[in-house]
Amino acid sequence: MFRQLQALKGMEVVALEEGRILGELHRAFLNTEKKKVSGITVHGSRFSGELGWVDVKDIVKVGEDVILVSRSAACRAKQPIGRSMQQMLGLQVATRAGKIIGLLVDLEVDEQWRVTEIVLSERRSVPVDKDAVFGQDAIILSADAASKVRRLARQRGLLARIFGRDAVDQAEDVISRVERSVAAPKVEQPQPPKKPASRAARTKASKKKARS
Repeated sequence: MFRQLQALKGMEVVALEEGRILGELHRAFLNTEKKKVSGITVHGSRFSGELGWVDVKDIVKVGEDVILVSRSAACRAKQPIGRSMQQMLGLQVATRAGKIIGLLVDLEVDEQWRVTEIVLSERRSVPVDKDAVFGQDAIILSADAASKVRRLARQRGLLARIFGRDAVDQAEDVISRVERSVAAPKVEQPQPPKKPASRAARTKASKKKARS
């Protein structure tokens, strides 16, 4: 299983033991030190409107249409652990060589919920190395990470199904423009030349100088 976290948003969460629909995946949370998903929040249950927490160890299977958790009790009222995916969207991704390679759009995880790839704007991705740092304001990768950036094929995930491919492309283009504006050096606008003083002003200045 290699899945992008944003594509999981809105999927139904079902308790395997009771066959009960607990709600929909609201947000995924990341343990930034371990670079691994810590759990998910579930919202909009038909039994209660409360927001529940499911630890990643209680997730049995991520299927094509639903997410299976072990039992209903696995979804409980608890403070989420880690940093939400929504809080990380738009973070700068830079290398240890000091080069900005893009802005975070999504994260790809493996079967153990470890982050394996960072999805960048303009449908690109870059692998996550073992020494990657997921910081408060930026993600720092190895010095040679820029050479490992690859182009992604167009995907038709959940966001595209809901809003349409064109809308998703437009959103990606907005992020790309922001990315380019951040990376572009600021150019100072030339100042217009000063107009020469008028004859009357020069005469007035001369008289003032003579009096002094």
